[in-house]
Amino acid sequence: MLKIRKLSIRRKKNKTKNFKNKLPLRKNMRTILIFVFFYFTIISNSISQHTGFREIKGLNSFSFTPFEKKVLPGKSKEKPENESIQNNDIIGNLGLVSLYYQNGCYTDGHYNNNNYAVEKGEIIDSIRNLKYDAYKIYEPSHKATEFLASEHNVFYRFPTKEDYSVYIFLENSLKKIAEINSSEISVNDFIKINGLTVSKINESATYVIIPNNADLSLYNKINTTVEAACIKQTSIGNIYKIRYPVEDSLFDNSSNYCDKKRHYFCSNLENEKTAVVWQDLADLSLHCTTIDQNIETSTTIELPNPNKGFLAAATANSQGDFFYLTIFEKTGMPVDVTISKTNYNTGFHVNNKLDASKQLNMFAYGDETASMSISKDKILLLIARTMNKSGDGLNHQGGIAVSFDAINLNLIKNYGQTSGHSFDNFLSVSSNGDFIGIDLGDNYPRGINLHRINENMNSKVVYTFKTKHGETADCWGIKTYPSYDEISTPETQYYKWSNDNNTYTELGAAIETEDGFLITFLGEPDKNGSALNNSEVNKFCSKNVGFVKVKKNFDDGSNDIFLSKGINETGGFYTFGGWWCEQKNSGLVWITKYTDYSSETAKYLKSVKIRDGEILFLWEKWAGNKYTETLALKTNENGEPIGNIVALGNQLRLDRRNDILVKGNQVIIVNGNNQEKKLEFYIIELKQL
Repeated sequence: MLKIRKLSIRRKKNKTKNFKNKLPLRKNMRTILIFVFFYFTIISNSISQHTGFREIKGLNSFSFTPFEKKVLPGKSKEKPENESIQNNDIIGNLGLVSLYYQNGCYTDGHYNNNNYAVEKGEIIDSIRNLKYDAYKIYEPSHKATEFLASEHNVFYRFPTKEDYSVYIFLENSLKKIAEINSSEISVNDFIKINGLTVSKINESATYVIIPNNADLSLYNKINTTVEAACIKQTSIGNIYKIRYPVEDSLFDNSSNYCDKKRHYFCSNLENEKTAVVWQDLADLSLHCTTIDQNIETSTTIELPNPNKGFLAAATANSQGDFFYLTIFEKTGMPVDVTISKTNYNTGFHVNNKLDASKQLNMFAYGDETASMSISKDKILLLIARTMNKSGDGLNHQGGIAVSFDAINLNLIKNYGQTSGHSFDNFLSVSSNGDFIGIDLGDNYPRGINLHRINENMNSKVVYTFKTKHGETADCWGIKTYPSYDEISTPETQYYKWSNDNNTYTELGAAIETEDGFLITFLGEPDKNGSALNNSEVNKFCSKNVGFVKVKKNFDDGSNDIFLSKGINETGGFYTFGGWWCEQKNSGLVWITKYTDYSSETAKYLKSVKIRDGEILFLWEKWAGNKYTETLALKTNENGEPIGNIVALGNQLRLDRRNDILVKGNQVIIVNGNNQEKKLEFYIIELKQL
């Protein structure tokens, strides 16, 4: 059903002051002309070098200075409510209280921890000479002898009745973790800070509790609403973090790292504007925020959401037409899928409610991922979904490619399956207007499937990976299979069948070069670089940054498509039916050589072409389940390093799904800080050649 309307778009605008100095009035015309000449020369050079950036300062520096230390035993109880906190459980304005668990507050040490060393001191900003009360709480010295039932929570005695915030301070990083409204406060009474439990602290944690009007920010204000900092200077370029206030519930990757969906969709618009489409996760309203070239002005509008659905994918053209797909789900019911177009400047809106069951063979969407791009007057969508019930009575999952008319949003063509069981996808547009996509499948085919999509879709598997085999001879009572001795170990006996949904892989991107396409990813090679070692499945293996390069006409039917010079290997796996399925990797190159998962593994790879002849790789390095730092490497179009891997520090964080944007000499990454209600732009300003 096609619907067209023109609407008034609600705009939220944060403008900045004009920081340009006014030219002095002078009588001498020659002096004026000379002054004007040099003024505009300086401004022109500044714009060319900084692309709209002012001289943004570095992060503010905080340190903790202790004044008093005390061990709090933690004998005070949350219930009964009329009991006071014991004096020996108080230091300054902070108290520790045992929480109620099922039938009581445990304090004797069997079902609770005890003895918390706490230091009372100050958080000091030496640059701005600011000081705030802070408390450093150490890991309890006595651990529960049975199991942990009652945890200990921070109670606080607020000296004033106003809105407060709680921050945690770790390695010069301040993160807001709680807010207390003035209506909850009774001055000089101890108030429970909900959620601020300390029983599971590892080593120590430092907390600062201050009024909201206090300035406890790592960032510098560049106007009344926007703050920024240069968070790192590197050989690749300076990294800036710009924070814009919003009023909505944002996706925050700091607490949602396993989320499979994309949440921020970035585009370049005319007039040097950058735009990002995002969704309020509380009420599902859609928003588009644009940032001016000078980074000091942002404008947010609300986009129509006709079916009140979840934002699955979005894209835009340079003229300000935003295209987006929303999906509304109701348990046990087929999904409601709507594709929409809204013009940012005029408010013109058109939408098309799809017959998802017939046109997309879609029953549910769930925790899947989708990508959308525009080329000329055509929109392409890659989407994974749960299909309608098939003949075997099951709702299978798989990915498809679908195109739409960019003018009226009518469905043009469903190209069919991209991969059976599709767990991720990436989509771009080549220089000749073809859509180039990759998706990650666990079967049919098993691997990274590269697609060229124009009038038809042509595909090629460019990378494939190991497979976990059955550990019992009996396969679900269907059939008995022989042992797979070639990969069996003294600890594990394998058999010649498999049903492995794991892909051991994360997608990067498909990047067009002058002579081909560079396909980037994270994989799990063994110590020899093999990705097809089926014995390497029952342990934690380090993920490494890898790539293959294929020729432009990879879909011409030739088997000789690989341009990269790397590992060539063959292997395979036994299918669910017990048949041997051959696998092959060619030209496989690993940029990193991580081998010990507990100390080094790669996550959240981003890769993008930054200028002719140069590719930028970004990824996070973790030690097991703990983040350590973010790294970068420049390569040429053949994936050969230009310089060494560069440490970007720990302020620039990535995530699994959201794409990055290149704008001139800038690389832009968007995240959200839901606790502080900030839309955060990381901008890497690349050094000029």
